[in-house]
Amino acid sequence: MGSVELPENGYVPGLGAKDTHALAKFFGGKVGKPKRVYLTGHSMGGQVTGVAIEQWPNTFAGALPMCGVMADNELFDYFQDVYLTAETLVGNVPIVPTPADYQATGGLTTKAALGPAFPAVLTPTGERFKAVIENLTGGDRPTFDEGWLGPYGGSFTFGLGGAGAGRENLTTVYQFDTDPALNPDEQAFNDGIVRLAADPQYRHKNGLGAYRDRTRFRRRSAAISRFPCSRCTRSGSSSSRSTWSRSMPHGPLRMARRTCSSCARSATCCTAASPSRKSRRRSTTWWVGS
Repeated sequence: MGSVELPENGYVPGLGAKDTHALAKFFGGKVGKPKRVYLTGHSMGGQVTGVAIEQWPNTFAGALPMCGVMADNELFDYFQDVYLTAETLVGNVPIVPTPADYQATGGLTTKAALGPAFPAVLTPTGERFKAVIENLTGGDRPTFDEGWLGPYGGSFTFGLGGAGAGRENLTTVYQFDTDPALNPDEQAFNDGIVRLAADPQYRHKNGLGAYRDRTRFRRRSAAISRFPCSRCTRSGSSSSRSTWSRSMPHGPLRMARRTCSSCARSATCCTAASPSRKSRRRSTTWWVGS
């Protein structure tokens, strides 16, 4: 059994899928190719599972995504719908993006307006909120009322609500009943609710599972090295602020702006390949500037 630790925080199933596939290849080369490889994951890990078996179907013999976000962006669009619907129904103008402390501040007031004992006891406004959620999640069905009162029902759903840069509702239709035709109240609600378009910077055309290497520059910028500081003569650790290269007769000259952790001296560190053929793999490091 193997697992990976992602080099980046946040919801990054594409990165998780790529690293998991790399782990499978590493295991095969290091230990030996197994007869079968199975993949499983929960929540974001469930989407990691789905992305991995879709992109590399020949690597895995089977997969079990548990509570996986298989709806991709649509699920997060729905979370935004929950927030926008609740705030609009109680007469508020939704704040976009949703404040980080919403559930502990404004969310409490909104929930109280939906029902004094939400989700079990609802006001007329709360009943409309419940109806919208039912229609957004598949329409009328036998067990919806039981599910609404369950641990992953109304309260759980309300707690997930939030608007963000990568979510949109431009074409979403909100309904209070099962009739596809909009009645005057529904039409007025759809006309009045805030409509948001997703920022392309946060919404990849191929979905959340698309792999974007957002860690490459960060890793380079956060590279830690040891060096003898010429000012305090101590070997301190330094963090690269920026790196760049210049062409030289004997190969590329790698340059980086670094800061000594002992005396806070900042200078440009240059590293170049040795011109000697016998020691081509060695490197020389020196300091210029102060």
